[in-house]
Amino acid sequence: MPHKNIGIDRRSRSRQPIHPAKVLASVALAIGAIFSWFGLVHAREHRDYGTLLWWGYLTFSLVVASTLFIAVPLVRRFEAHPSQESELRRTKHSPNGEYVAMYSTLDRVVAITLAAVFGGLAFFLVLRSHRVIMQMAAVAVFFGLVANVVHVITTSVRFTNDRITARLPWFRSLSEPYAAVKKLRSMPGTVRIQFSDGRSLRLHPGLGDPDVVIGYLQRHCPETVELEDSSR
Repeated sequence: MPHKNIGIDRRSRSRQPIHPAKVLASVALAIGAIFSWFGLVHAREHRDYGTLLWWGYLTFSLVVASTLFIAVPLVRRFEAHPSQESELRRTKHSPNGEYVAMYSTLDRVVAITLAAVFGGLAFFLVLRSHRVIMQMAAVAVFFGLVANVVHVITTSVRFTNDRITARLPWFRSLSEPYAAVKKLRSMPGTVRIQFSDGRSLRLHPGLGDPDVVIGYLQRHCPETVELEDSSR
């Protein structure tokens, strides 16, 4: 017998708000690109060819990163067609069988692109810059983006009729029955599942279709599950 509606917001991907952190990151990178452009102009006017290439690559990297941070959420917001949404609504009330939540090809391409762009910048700084702080910062950003690539490529969460099984980065895994779900926390585009053994699983925006995920949780989680909706 289906369980009662657990009350999590079922907004589809096309209606998900753009996360404020992504907007702030895009704005910060755009501001950095503007200052970098002034540095490029200054180096060109003074014929400082030793730093001209560095400023040019930095400006290009920041513009690409700023564009991707804001463009990808916009694409995801409008990628679902109304006909597809109607079909999804008819099927999500009674999810059955198996569903695997994974990051889309777009998310993977963006993650790899960012890592490649900043990897080139880090390589250039290590070879040409004599400022250790800038070298360390660039390398740290690069390794952070590499970790994000690993996360996006390797993460998948499988929902079946009886349990949730997650394949996580760095050879980690999780498998729990729905009966072990203790608490659910809903945020815009994100769902956090906490289990009775203390472990938890967070599904970030882009990791599968949130409507499908919420449909499985609504149907299979115990009625006694504790709910926390932070989207309202």
